[in-house]
Amino acid sequence: MWRCSCIRTPARSRPGAHEQEAPMPHTQPPPPRRSRRLIWLVLGTLVAWFPLLGVFAATEIASTLGCKVNEGQPQPCLFGGTDIGGLLYTLFTGGWFMLITAPFMLLTIVLWVGVIVRWLWRRLRPVR
Repeated sequence: MWRCSCIRTPARSRPGAHEQEAPMPHTQPPPPRRSRRLIWLVLGTLVAWFPLLGVFAATEIASTLGCKVNEGQPQPCLFGGTDIGGLLYTLFTGGWFMLITAPFMLLTIVLWVGVIVRWLWRRLRPVR
């Protein structure tokens, strides 16, 4: 009968293998729970604040390049020979999503204040 050589039999069931176990390959442990929470907080903050950051970025880029940006229609704006007026218009009108993300923006502010207060508390409390 044909036997697949790609499937390994566990060391305990092989004859004579009970004396010595093969070493386990070195694997890295998962990141601590605290750093995973911090990663999620950073990602959530970026998602919540992206509409407002897009408005600021579009306004600053347009003023730096001497262009106009408004919510009515895309205005021509050349950067390196390419018209980026449509991109600036999209970023600028994306600010309307801030109506949806505003509660989450407030939540991220509260959470970041909590993270900073906890960090300061741990840093400044006396060591026992």
